[in-house]
Amino acid sequence: MISVLARPLFTFLVIGGVSLGHGQDLSSQRLDSKLDRRAVQSAGTRSASTKEGLDISLVTSLAYDNNIFQTPDNETASAVAQIEPTIGWTVGERDKAWLRLAYEGAVVLYLSRQEDSRIDNRVTMEGGIKGKSVALAYSARWAKLGSPSADIGGASDRYEWGGGIEAVYSPKGKVSYIVSADRSVIDLVEPGFFDFYQSSFGIAAAYRYSPKTEVELAYRIGKIEVDGAGSQTYQRFGTQVNWAPRSKLRFSLAGGLEHRNYESGSGSEPYLAARVDWTPRAKTAFFLEAYRREETSSALEGENYKLVGIRAGVNQRLRDGWSVALEAGRESADYFNVVGGDSSGREDTITYIRPSVRYALSEDAEIAFLYQWSKNDSSDPGFGYSNQQLGLSMNYRF
Repeated sequence: MISVLARPLFTFLVIGGVSLGHGQDLSSQRLDSKLDRRAVQSAGTRSASTKEGLDISLVTSLAYDNNIFQTPDNETASAVAQIEPTIGWTVGERDKAWLRLAYEGAVVLYLSRQEDSRIDNRVTMEGGIKGKSVALAYSARWAKLGSPSADIGGASDRYEWGGGIEAVYSPKGKVSYIVSADRSVIDLVEPGFFDFYQSSFGIAAAYRYSPKTEVELAYRIGKIEVDGAGSQTYQRFGTQVNWAPRSKLRFSLAGGLEHRNYESGSGSEPYLAARVDWTPRAKTAFFLEAYRREETSSALEGENYKLVGIRAGVNQRLRDGWSVALEAGRESADYFNVVGGDSSGREDTITYIRPSVRYALSEDAEIAFLYQWSKNDSSDPGFGYSNQQLGLSMNYRF
């Protein structure tokens, strides 16, 4: 059964707290379909623990960033120190009943611009109950963040909160039926930007053809409200296929058609989220991702944008705890008006490359040397930027 809410919801980290992202979830949208892909990532990811009890981890990092606010001119360079604690508590068993509470923080210190230093916070709750044929998963989240986004073109202090619930009925056989609902809100603190509210409800049927193949058919309806853009409603018809022909090769493909009604008309566009993971050898792993979707803008009044991107990466483990990785991606965003006025005509193209070298000090500790180059070629001179980051990160799990 393809379940969304039962999976870890967040990967919340990075040196400098810089996001390459556009989108409603400003901390996680751009250059990635779901997870947080900020500029220079930490040595480890803070995904939800599956072990019962208390888990604590700490990431510390120091980096040089030549454009900490991703601005097109008057760039501000600074050394950036960051301390990222995670404290989580899990009770129960995931195949029966469980609950997890977690706090993730990031103290971001700009050493040459101390007045712009900040503390990011995120609190999450997720859990579930599983019976013989019925399962229920639920989640809630609250965050106070301040990282930049490409859509806004600079730092954006904001509050984010929301939650969701998902019920699954799995009678005897290979078919499962899924009902889900969610709500999310983004409240931007600074004037001139536009708050975001979204609610949605969906139904789906998942068919497990074999242990290696699963197919899901889904329908989702939702409503989006953005200050300055009125309300939008959408219907999404799609399918998702998970296929693992071999233990070393996995495919995931989700796609379909989304129809939106705006204040000034309507439109239909395809959406796509695809990923391939290939592990040809025990120490070598490749991935390739592509995505296409429509988002609303928090920066330009009454506008949406079409987002298309691709990214790929490789990770190679070496001897004596060393490993190297390389990731690169390219993404375009084309803006258009949805309330009947003139369109800004803004077009962004972001390109990035991110190599890293890591060394495992032990099973619980890792050190990483990281570099990232990124550039946004925007048709609007107020939103493009060029950025380089070089850093050192240390991850320890207690």
